[in-house]
Amino acid sequence: MKGDLAWAPISEPANVLDIGTGTGIWAVEFADSNPKSNVIGTDLSLIQPQNIPPNCQFFREDAEENWVFDFPFDYIHLRFMTSCFDDPKGMVKKIFDHLRPGGWIEYQQIAVDEASELAIQNNPRSFREYMRRLVRGAASFGRDIDLARKYKYWIIEAGFVDVVERQILGPVNPWAIDPKDNQIGRYSQANFTETTYSSAKFLKATGMTEPEIEYFLDGVRRNIADTSVHSYAPWYVIYGRKPYQEDLVNAKAAKEQDPVIKPDYTSRGPDST
Repeated sequence: MKGDLAWAPISEPANVLDIGTGTGIWAVEFADSNPKSNVIGTDLSLIQPQNIPPNCQFFREDAEENWVFDFPFDYIHLRFMTSCFDDPKGMVKKIFDHLRPGGWIEYQQIAVDEASELAIQNNPRSFREYMRRLVRGAASFGRDIDLARKYKYWIIEAGFVDVVERQILGPVNPWAIDPKDNQIGRYSQANFTETTYSSAKFLKATGMTEPEIEYFLDGVRRNIADTSVHSYAPWYVIYGRKPYQEDLVNAKAAKEQDPVIKPDYTSRGPDST
């Protein structure tokens, strides 16, 4: 987004993990841009390219199971993990446990429900209805896929500090004139189109038949690719740092030094009765 592979304030982190790496494009580009970093991408399927930088590796792994790595990471990155985890809040705590002190977590996530409202020009009904049906269908399986606005609170609750949340509007396809926005649109179109091929289960849960789903998704893909439709996707970028021990000590000391102000129930002012 906006040409940045990472928004967290990192510089050549030693060990980097990309969870749910998919095609591996982010891991490869990050490895190319940070040759001193050891970059690992994990996913349930090994569909990544063979021609990769020497400092990049891919492993088949279910991130919700026990991790095979016996060393802590300096930066853990997750993007577009809308419906991937049975326990998305628990995953935040697991990431905390696998970061070294001072290491960073970063989520880049679309706000699914907001996306349906931002598809506003030329009445792109297919895309808007697609987003709404995904939310409804996932809910029938007990999954909440509109998680973007929750990660900030989960990250803080897990114990991270210096937590930042940024909201970005990115084009859904390459309709924008600006070169960077146009490139963002190309990536977004690829991401959205890819998700349509794995969303039939959720759509079926909303009452659609298989022929209806096939016809509907064909319209969604055409809608996503239509550059006359100037629609946006709302992205949330949330990152935070695992505290050092001295952060915790200083925070405790500051708390103990805070003055305790007790209410004065004997003097209520001129309006007291």
